[in-house]
Amino acid sequence: EFVARRAIVMVANIPKIGGHMSGSAIDISVFRRADGEEVSRGGPYLTVNETTPMRSPFISAEHLQNRLEITALMESHGFMHFPYEFWHFSKGDVADRIMNRDARPARFGAVNWDAEANALAAVEAPKTPLNPLPQIEKEIEAALRRSK
Repeated sequence: EFVARRAIVMVANIPKIGGHMSGSAIDISVFRRADGEEVSRGGPYLTVNETTPMRSPFISAEHLQNRLEITALMESHGFMHFPYEFWHFSKGDVADRIMNRDARPARFGAVNWDAEANALAAVEAPKTPLNPLPQIEKEIEAALRRSK
C-alpha cells in the first residue's frame, strides 16, 4: 500500500495535478558548455532516495550549491522548484499555485495532443485517474518481482 501511495505522487496519474501534461512543468539536467558533462547535483535524474529532495542533507555542499544556482536561475524566469525532486520545475500549474499558497485557478491544465491534427484539447475529466489504482499496484508488483 505504501508503494502504491508513493507511486501516486511520483506518477502523474491524475491529470489535474500532473504539470507535465499541461506543458507547464519540466525536468531539467544542466550540462557544462566547455566539456558537455552534466553538472552534478548529488544524484542522477529520477533517482528516488534520500538525495532526491532539493535540500537533502545527504549531498555535499558542492552539490547543494549546484542545485541552488540552477534553482535561482529558474526562479528568475518565474519557475517554481518542486522541493521533493531536485530536477523538477513548474510555472502556472496546480503545483505552482499550491506551493505558493495562491488560491487562483492554475493558468495551465492538462491537455491531450492529437498528433495527426496537431491540435490540443482539454482533458475532459481532469480529476479522474488515467489508470486505476489496482492496475498501478499490479504493475508495481510485477516490476518488483522482475527486480529480484
